[in-house]
Amino acid sequence: MYMKNKVDTSENHLKTAIQYAMVGNYIDFGALENVNEGELKAQLDEAININIDSKMLDVFKNDLVNAKRLVYFTDNCGEIMKD
Repeated sequence: MYMKNKVDTSENHLKTAIQYAMVGNYIDFGALENVNEGELKAQLDEAININIDSKMLDVFKNDLVNAKRLVYFTDNCGEIMKD
């Protein structure tokens, strides 16, 4: 709920969501034995400072608006898919 509230109240929802997605690898349980909640919150709080090229963001947003389909490949997506 923390990130959803931050995205919902941000000035640029798409940019904020992308910034949080970029922090997502910290919670890759396959890479870490455990996730430190304090460190995770600190990284999430710093996500807003991740630089995203505004021109590329505009291109991406335009592509999203005009797309008929969206395929979202995630890191470790094979680990979350079941037969």
